[in-house]
Amino acid sequence: MIRRRLVRPPSARFAPVRCLLVRFAFVLAIGLGPLAARTAPVVPAVEGAQGAPVVPAVQGALQAVEAELTLLLGRYASPLDGAALLGAGWRGALEAADPATSSPDTSDPGSGEAPFAPDRATAWADFVARFEALAARTGVEPGALAQAANRSMASSVGDCHTSYAASHERELRSVDASEQYSGVGAIVADAGTFEPRPPGPVIVQVIDGGPAQRVGVRAGDAVLAVDGEGTAALSPARLVEQVRGPAGSTVRLRLDRPGEAEPLEVTMQREALDVRPVEGRLLSVPALPTPTEALLPGPDVPLPDSHLQTRPAPAGMSSGAGNAVQVGYVALREFTHSAEASLPATLDELRDAGATHWVLDLRGNRGGNLQTFHRLASLFIQSGTLAVTVDRSGAEAPLRAAGGAYRPYVQPLAVLVDGQSASAAELLAADLQEYGAARLFGTTTAGCFGTSRLFRLPDGSALWLTVGALHSGLARRNVHGVGLAPDEVVARTRADLASGHDTPLVRALAWVTRGE
Repeated sequence: MIRRRLVRPPSARFAPVRCLLVRFAFVLAIGLGPLAARTAPVVPAVEGAQGAPVVPAVQGALQAVEAELTLLLGRYASPLDGAALLGAGWRGALEAADPATSSPDTSDPGSGEAPFAPDRATAWADFVARFEALAARTGVEPGALAQAANRSMASSVGDCHTSYAASHERELRSVDASEQYSGVGAIVADAGTFEPRPPGPVIVQVIDGGPAQRVGVRAGDAVLAVDGEGTAALSPARLVEQVRGPAGSTVRLRLDRPGEAEPLEVTMQREALDVRPVEGRLLSVPALPTPTEALLPGPDVPLPDSHLQTRPAPAGMSSGAGNAVQVGYVALREFTHSAEASLPATLDELRDAGATHWVLDLRGNRGGNLQTFHRLASLFIQSGTLAVTVDRSGAEAPLRAAGGAYRPYVQPLAVLVDGQSASAAELLAADLQEYGAARLFGTTTAGCFGTSRLFRLPDGSALWLTVGALHSGLARRNVHGVGLAPDEVVARTRADLASGHDTPLVRALAWVTRGE
């Protein structure tokens, strides 16, 4: 992944830019983002409510909480409410001390405490006093309380780019690994993106040759439990943390599969996996009308090891040279460094193989690096503004198409998007839509626009923090929290995933080949 030169923020470590990276669709056992230095923010010593220093373990824990609070209040893309953040942090600490304390309105039993004051100094002193008392009364390790508080504070922001990570070093290892995955080889989407709502997050893609595929995990399976722990109480980020782990270790999943009356149990060994961010296929599609069910299966069909696959027309369809249209199908999975070379190479290879019509699949693409987006978007848009970033002060920075990269032959072009298409994927789709370079098919995108950086906290944990807003290039749209609407809404159900039927791709092929 290309790294952008970094600017040292005040009272903080060097922080990498993780532009356009989202966590709505999660690869099990991966984290992405640019490399960061390993220095910690300077945080003043913490004193107890009466001015007396607290014990070292509690002091260290409180330093981590105060460091995250300072970053959220001082560096987030827009102003936040400190009292509300501390309230969320306190609820997280309470739940860690007593898991039965799960209601967002529940306070420490018997304490009679009021909400935190608007004044930050007063609120912080109050939080310190409560934290000390909670640690002393329950005996729970202060570091665990602090991690729970920080996780809850970050989650309360409700921003897909802002999240807490228990280990800064693990985040960095994920960064360093780039497209190296240490996990089971499956991608999941939030249950809320499906109708009717399934009983857990849904596996939308199984990596060819990975552990999940070998034990029979399928697209459309809903994850009910990880190592016996139900997923109903887990956020998507926590689910990823539960599934990821070192290569060679094992993990057990309980799955709900469409058509099966009872849940399935599978156990697999985690592995280090290499997953290509770009996959290309040449699809031979009849020029004459044909039943929808006869069209080609979608990208969830396992691919061979070759970089480019050529598929003939399916059985029962004429494949004569005069009756077939050659469609270059390209799936862009992530905006990672290696995609900067592989995407243009794949486009050129498909053109040389005879592709005259095009489908770009951005479904499940969580985003990536801003510089990578710039280079890839310039393949499809010859000139003009591709994006505008807006920092906390309101300062704007436009990003314009790069000359020389444009591939004029990638027309006509259909683009596939879904609720897991986020950040850079949404931005590219928005630009293609606004410039009239493509027609969009699928469902509304994730609505996760923004740029973020990784900060190290004093206890070795980390905070991904949204530091800027993002607008599309031509219409200046900010779809954060809203999502980008496709030109034609075509949903894909769990049953479709399980059967391999790809209705959005079918509709895109019909339009791009016959204008239907």
